[in-house]
Amino acid sequence: MVRMEDKAWPVTVVPGDEHERRQTTGLLFQRMGWSQEKLIPSQRADIERQLDFWYDAEYCARALLTCLNQKPDKTLQDPREAGELLPDYLRSRMKEWYSKDEEGSSPLWWCSAALSFSGVVRR
Repeated sequence: MVRMEDKAWPVTVVPGDEHERRQTTGLLFQRMGWSQEKLIPSQRADIERQLDFWYDAEYCARALLTCLNQKPDKTLQDPREAGELLPDYLRSRMKEWYSKDEEGSSPLWWCSAALSFSGVVRR
């Protein structure tokens, strides 16, 4: 397996192993301007749990960036409120992308399907 520096990680690769997930999370933090966020361990763990759900659903950084920017109906997401904790921000913006069905919650595939023809690479 070829290892890349975090700054070279492509936005369209669905992360497979733990190292790739860390790289994708680092890229997401960089692109969203969160690199300097001061997080306590429980917040970091919460964010990692939330993102693991989306990585397991084959969402890449580009898909997550799209979801954090807009809702499924393509209207813009609300900006982050002053004092809003990062795990809460992530949860509140991504909840728009859950689908409730009789089997529980699952991710909507709109974003993943929209990106499937634009260079998304699955590992």
